[in-house]
Amino acid sequence: MKIKITLLLFLITSICIAQKEITISGKVIDAEEKFPLEYATISFIKKTDNTVVTGGITDFDGMFKIEVPVGTYDVKIEYLSYKTKTYYDKLLDKSMDLGTVSLSLNLEALDTVEIIAERTTADIKLDKKIYTIGKDLTVQGGTVSDVLDNVPSVSVD
Repeated sequence: MKIKITLLLFLITSICIAQKEITISGKVIDAEEKFPLEYATISFIKKTDNTVVTGGITDFDGMFKIEVPVGTYDVKIEYLSYKTKTYYDKLLDKSMDLGTVSLSLNLEALDTVEIIAERTTADIKLDKKIYTIGKDLTVQGGTVSDVLDNVPSVSVD
């Protein structure tokens, strides 16, 4: 009986040690201006099946601290309009600091920006309300009575 209990305790201890999580920390900054990048994304991707195991974001100072299970991962660091930096086959077996990671701007991705503005259907002034029905799809091809039925606070007999 004592042997079974000892064996069971050894097995439970081994499982607990195998499930140990480590802490990975670091800082993400802009490569040129050296300012911290707030809300940059850090992902830990399992090498065997390309799934994201865990991840996190940087704080106001560009710092991150993420709990990760022991293993080999691709560490991907991303930020909007910056080039993604990936560390391939990174063995994470103890808590470590990745140091300062510099991301450079991805100027190729920013090609053209198109801004489209439309007027609202209701324009409220001090003394009147103006309703623009030009692009109202519910009344296209309808009569004046149909248009007035869709205008708030107007009733047609």
